[in-house]
Amino acid sequence: MSSCKRAGIILCGCNGNISGAIDLVRVADCLEECDGVEVETVDDLCDDTRFLKAKEIAKRVDCLVIAGCTDKECMARFRAVIEETKLPYFSCDFVNLKQECVGITSSAEIEKYALLAVRGCLEKLRAGLDLAEKAVPVMSSRDETLTRRQFFRLPLKFVRYEEIPVLNKERCIAGSSVCSACIDRCPTGAIVKDDTGMVHLQGEECQTCGLCSVVCPLDCFEMPTFSNAHAVAMLSALASSEVQLADRRLIFTCDRGRTRIDKLIDGGWKMPGSFVVRVPCLATISPMVLLRVMELGFDAAVLFCPQDRCGKQTALEKWEKVFGSLQELSTALTTPFRLKLVKNPGEDSTSSTVVEAFQEIGLACGKSRINKNAVPLDSSSAREGLVSVLGSLVKDEQSCLSINNLPLPFYSLQIDVEKCSMCGVCVRNCPSSALAMTEGEESTLQFSHYNCLGCGTCFEQCPENAITLTPTLDLPKLLGKTIEVKHRDDLARCQVCHRPIGKKSTLQNVERRLKEKGLNKALEMLYRCETCKALDAFE
Repeated sequence: MSSCKRAGIILCGCNGNISGAIDLVRVADCLEECDGVEVETVDDLCDDTRFLKAKEIAKRVDCLVIAGCTDKECMARFRAVIEETKLPYFSCDFVNLKQECVGITSSAEIEKYALLAVRGCLEKLRAGLDLAEKAVPVMSSRDETLTRRQFFRLPLKFVRYEEIPVLNKERCIAGSSVCSACIDRCPTGAIVKDDTGMVHLQGEECQTCGLCSVVCPLDCFEMPTFSNAHAVAMLSALASSEVQLADRRLIFTCDRGRTRIDKLIDGGWKMPGSFVVRVPCLATISPMVLLRVMELGFDAAVLFCPQDRCGKQTALEKWEKVFGSLQELSTALTTPFRLKLVKNPGEDSTSSTVVEAFQEIGLACGKSRINKNAVPLDSSSAREGLVSVLGSLVKDEQSCLSINNLPLPFYSLQIDVEKCSMCGVCVRNCPSSALAMTEGEESTLQFSHYNCLGCGTCFEQCPENAITLTPTLDLPKLLGKTIEVKHRDDLARCQVCHRPIGKKSTLQNVERRLKEKGLNKALEMLYRCETCKALDAFE
């Protein structure tokens, strides 16, 4: 468990609806053993006196977890309380214990699920505190009548917090390259470039799908509630080998999906024991996170999208290509593909569809077990994290063929050696040092598959149109960090004194252009060094 960050946890018994099934006192005792954690157990958080107690806790912690039934009214009420404290808006989250524990009959097993669910949420919040502090509100138009209390808090009412990505402009290379991955894929045009090439996010236009956080190769966009750092910390907590569970299943879904599941539970549906992971949209989930689920050894993960006319279908369709690329890649992995996408089931068939998805994965993949040897990830970079996870999951990278046209942040580069003049423009303009040039009797143009971000700057800047970039995942070159020699060129020497005068390809390119323009006098001096040119002019 993380330390140094003060955390508050409120466990609500919901007037016996939760405490009648879960021994919250025992769960609280286990949670209090964690560093920097303050736990409060209440019978009914909606009671005004208890509510004030929760408000006091919120004032003295850095993040807050509220676990109980967490219905919509409860969450809305507590969000309003957050605005009255110094707690960042997105440093508070909710755990629906009714969803997490409904299908479990053993009391001991229920307590384990509840404990892990709260731990997972806590670690997720702690990992995302920096992002929560950077989240910026957007303007809100309010036409309704205000109460007297709302009038005195009027400045707060002109803004609202939404799950708009946090943009880290210091990481962004758009100003020094032609990279436009986020702009090209944003379904609403909320991301734009200014005259200097810098990227800006127009919050009012953003639909909070999070697709930009997945497609950006440098993690310049991060969702304030579900970044890669959030996900890595949460999954590690849920996969804790200290707490032995019979099953570890995941359901990734949005608020609409959670509401759909809640209605089914209220109607008597016994959901299989699983953790419900709330995401702003499925399009927020990066390939690294999905492969990490497999690496850690979860039994199965269902990605459930209710598609209730939320307006994010365009983003989801683009994200599905990313998900499909992982399915294509799965043949090269040591573990079965334990992920299933469930889209747009009718309300009456949601329960059977989700259960069938879990059963299908179980029949195809068999039982898994938590991988105690999974290497901790540096959650600061999804791209490097993805490479790390691929390295642990791939059977034998040397036997893997390269896969083209995958929507993953890896590219191959081809050089037309007949056109390339070895001028070095591509090397000088590459923002990720994927290209390098060696000098000597033989000059070489080198390429790193590992470093290339596919920004396209080399392609755009090449004066000879000699470069082609293709989305390609070449596992041997990626995992081995192979440096490829794409072009070789000999050193040209002065026709008179034989001193070095440059690369042959460069001079041949100049020669061709001089001939095209009929500059024969200049052509005579082309293959001479500066000293010999001067001596010739003196004579």
